[in-house]
Amino acid sequence: MTDATIIDLLRNGVTRARQSGADGAKVAWTRAERIGCEFENGRLKETGGSETLGIEADVLRDGRRGGATGNRPERLDVMIDQALTLAQVGGIAHFNAWPGLVATDPVPAHSARTLALTRETLIERCGEMADILKAYDPALFVCCSAFRKETYRYLATSGGVDHAFARTFWHLGAHVQRTRDDDILFAGHGRIGCELDAHFDALAIAEHILTDLRHAERAALPPKGRTTAFFPADRLIYLLHPVFMGIDGRNVAKGDSPLAGKIGDRVLAENITLEDRPRAPMTSQSAERDADGIPAQNRTLIDGGVLQSYLYDLDSA
Repeated sequence: MTDATIIDLLRNGVTRARQSGADGAKVAWTRAERIGCEFENGRLKETGGSETLGIEADVLRDGRRGGATGNRPERLDVMIDQALTLAQVGGIAHFNAWPGLVATDPVPAHSARTLALTRETLIERCGEMADILKAYDPALFVCCSAFRKETYRYLATSGGVDHAFARTFWHLGAHVQRTRDDDILFAGHGRIGCELDAHFDALAIAEHILTDLRHAERAALPPKGRTTAFFPADRLIYLLHPVFMGIDGRNVAKGDSPLAGKIGDRVLAENITLEDRPRAPMTSQSAERDADGIPAQNRTLIDGGVLQSYLYDLDSA
């Protein structure tokens, strides 16, 4: 079945859902193709590829939601019937219709260079990292992985959204385990991207891990009492995780967020500004629209430590 045929089925599925009693409907189709490899203890362990396809049907009926999923486009009618049945006992919908179509500018997220990345190149780069790390210490347990992936998503809603979005994605990384007597050390580093650019660098990744290994050659006793802790920039996300939970619109709507009702209040240090930028081109989370077809928007969440906004989806908003 061709992509064009599947898209026609999805478009017709929204119409059929409305004709069968749905107050609103959304159908989505995701197709993904992936090739990759894995090294274990410095040697190639696995290589291969996969293709996946998934379909989602979501309906509104009498103020409730129902959904069904599958991977056979020709059974979309069955999924819609299942979704309509489940809507009779489904969760309460906090909206009464999928919004109408609002135009939005394209967001680049697909690279022909990334798509041209071969399995042989992935294996070669992993081998380079494994050789460098083993040369530093042959006793290291070295694991490496790499993959290239392309995803295509099509979305149709009863609000008039008819949208397709394609993305490429690559990953390259390694991690090691060093065991000496009763001391076990783990170190690792990896990179991801949409565009195949200078960040796809096996030597730089291996050198990052070697730096950690060199720093760990001398064991130090842990300090006692109050002390100063150093967090590298790439570890800041762990400290901000509670903040992400607090600005999650669903947690705010449920009353579970400690940041509820604090728009305009200072919640972090004044030197911290947090932005959501889904429209940044060629990133792993680049998006033109969200899962309900609403145009993605760049938004300042915390400005100089002051809470400016929450992150809502259609239902929590």
